[in-house]
Amino acid sequence: MNIMLSSRLLFITVSISLFSLYQLAIAQGSTNKKQDEVWFLNLPNDTISVRRLYELSDSLAHESSELSRMAAETGLRIAKSIGFEEYNGKLYSCMGRYFYQQGEPSKALEYCHKNLDFYRKRNDSLHVAQAYSNIALIYMRSENQTEALKYLRNSEQIYLNAGRKTELPGIYNKIGGCYNEMGMFEEGGHYLLKAFDLAMFLQSHDQALYISNNLCNHFTSLNAFEDAKTYAFKTIQLADDLKNKSYQAIAYQSLGQVLFNQHQYKAAYDWYYKAYGINKAIGLRYESVQLMDNIAESLEFDGQLKEALMWFKRYKLANDSLINLDKAEAMAEQERKFQLKEKNEAIHALSLENKAKEADLARAETERNFLLLLGALIFSLVFIGWMHYQSKNRLNKILQSKNKQIALQNKQIEEQNDLLRRSNASLKEENIQAQFEILRNQINPHFLFNSLNTLASIIPQNPSSAVHFTHEFAKLFRKVLEFKNQHLISLEEELELVDRYLYLQRTRFADKLQVRQQIEAESLKEFVPPFCLQLLIENAIKHNEISSEKPLKISIFTENNQLCVLNNIQLRSSRPESTGIGLENIRRRYAILTGTTPIFERNGEQFEVRVPLLECEELHEINP
Repeated sequence: MNIMLSSRLLFITVSISLFSLYQLAIAQGSTNKKQDEVWFLNLPNDTISVRRLYELSDSLAHESSELSRMAAETGLRIAKSIGFEEYNGKLYSCMGRYFYQQGEPSKALEYCHKNLDFYRKRNDSLHVAQAYSNIALIYMRSENQTEALKYLRNSEQIYLNAGRKTELPGIYNKIGGCYNEMGMFEEGGHYLLKAFDLAMFLQSHDQALYISNNLCNHFTSLNAFEDAKTYAFKTIQLADDLKNKSYQAIAYQSLGQVLFNQHQYKAAYDWYYKAYGINKAIGLRYESVQLMDNIAESLEFDGQLKEALMWFKRYKLANDSLINLDKAEAMAEQERKFQLKEKNEAIHALSLENKAKEADLARAETERNFLLLLGALIFSLVFIGWMHYQSKNRLNKILQSKNKQIALQNKQIEEQNDLLRRSNASLKEENIQAQFEILRNQINPHFLFNSLNTLASIIPQNPSSAVHFTHEFAKLFRKVLEFKNQHLISLEEELELVDRYLYLQRTRFADKLQVRQQIEAESLKEFVPPFCLQLLIENAIKHNEISSEKPLKISIFTENNQLCVLNNIQLRSSRPESTGIGLENIRRRYAILTGTTPIFERNGEQFEVRVPLLECEELHEINP
């Protein structure tokens, strides 16, 4: 009986020792990133394995997403096989985060909903609220703001019921962002202000910092520049208090953008330059390159063209370098993923083979070394326990360090996304402005070209009339210069301009040119693009024969809120010299200003043009 009892005790002690040695190998392996790829494939099906797989997946979520996914999938498989669900919610969250990072929103939503259902069944309201917030984030990224708001409202209600005010500033900030994306700026501003006030009340300055910057951007987009400056300075103060250099640079850049929009280009340059200096010092390459472009633009508008050119060249050089670097990193990442896949497949095959060999060797080794193990068992247990304790401490320190790195990387990604959205909006507005400026600047050379051609035709026939024509032309051109920077002028002003123009043309054609006007009085206060009517009359004169036998007859009238120009068609036998600008210029200016299209059509022996009469509120947003 004593022999049997001793044998059983010895067997139990040996089993504990072997298991402790195995756990020690796992703990030591988890501190080595290369061994991380191997150790969890050999884990036994138990609850400790599930916990360690979750810890590995969570800690490597940003450092090695593919390995994080493999660990989470293995953890879910083991948990299902042993009926252990304690960590399922956390493992679902890891899977959702992986697919969110990979840009697969449908897969991410699938696992986030599994995470939500898991905590609902357990009545864990705080984790349910976090799940709602995660789902809303996916919908926001997919530009489905309506669905995102629904889940954010659910999360808000749970936190309010639980009295968890510390989470509410973040929720209100996201709600405000959703409303702004939907164009509901009043509601968006309300929630952003609510988020900021609550964060300051709770003395949660980290949250108040990024919410304050969001408020600055919100007011800037509404052209409420004084409010924008107020929150820019608050952001600067918070960043200074927290010694957050990256957000300090963001606040400087936001303030520079506000001043630039107010045409205070010198002040904008100063803040841009401060932001550039900080980003360069802390090694934020992408932000530094963007600020080079901002600095060049502010110098250009301030009239410092030489310095602007120097900064623009630096921007181009740095931007090209970053593009090349991004391409190289993308190729390296693809190569790394391919190698990791091959390596994992080889490891798995090798693991299965090793398991079989190790089982055989273990049986033989156990039979040979059973007596030797008994003598060393006590010492081994003590030593293993101490090593296990040390390894666990090292593992905890590594996990804490990685969590801090993950939080910092998340913040940097949010900052970069913010910067890209602002840059895209600015580039779109600048593109529309550039197109309109090109069209507007075509008119003066076009008008000058045609008028000089007219003068050239008068000089040989009647020099004295040519002198008089020149004086009148100078008066008219002065009027042209007065209107050249306006998007729209009233029809009454346009008709005054046309009357001067027709006076010049009658000097040349006398009664061969017959113009009849029939304008409704209420239409005189409507608006048209400058020189629109003058270009239409000029087009008719240029392309048609005008003589005593064939006078050119032009009718100008208003009808159905349109300005109509009608002339008889008697085309010249030879093609006139032309800049090719007239009608196309009118069409494109209307397209940029209002999105409407003038009508140009031939009706039998007559050519008819109808252009819309506009009101000021119909004008698209184009900065003068």
